[in-house]
Amino acid sequence: MSNTFKPSIPQPSDPQDVSQGDLLANNQSLQYVYGIDHWPLFPSSANDGFHEQVTLPTFPNSIGALPAQPSAITPSLRLFSQIVASVPTLFGISSASATPFPIGSVAVNANPGSLQLGSVLIKWGSVLATAANGTTTATYDTTTPFAAAPYVTLVSIGHPIAQPFGFFGAVNTYVTGTPTTTLGINYAQAGNNFPIYYVAIGSA
Repeated sequence: MSNTFKPSIPQPSDPQDVSQGDLLANNQSLQYVYGIDHWPLFPSSANDGFHEQVTLPTFPNSIGALPAQPSAITPSLRLFSQIVASVPTLFGISSASATPFPIGSVAVNANPGSLQLGSVLIKWGSVLATAANGTTTATYDTTTPFAAAPYVTLVSIGHPIAQPFGFFGAVNTYVTGTPTTTLGINYAQAGNNFPIYYVAIGSA
């Protein structure tokens, strides 16, 4: 049950029989709103005043823009839910920075994939080398881009016949295109149609 809350009642000129109905409707509205995520006001229990859970609307939605940065005058933190890779994810924004950050982890379990832990970003994947001794380019998962070139990049060659689980071969990387979104790979390996695996660690 939901009623419209009337904050301006009662007025001095309101008849009592009108105010009584308005006050009853307000009480019912408070019970309805407070009962969302809280232990209900009635019947009374030892849990009165406690949250039972916290439900956050997820952005983007019809409400509009994401929450604004809190004022730096009073250090504070705001929490909100935002869609990342089709999944509602908890974020925060603080008075110390205008950039929202995830609370916990944001994972994309795919190829290419990524895992964000706070401001630490890990990306992985594989590309197929179709010829021996050449170059290729891998494109990182685009859910959350690297803020700068990755700190560490690990690359290994896997041969489908000799070593099905991969081994370190004569592999090096080079910068091609934009290092925050792509990884250039220079490899020396006989054969063809073998996978090259990579892991990159950087900041979001």
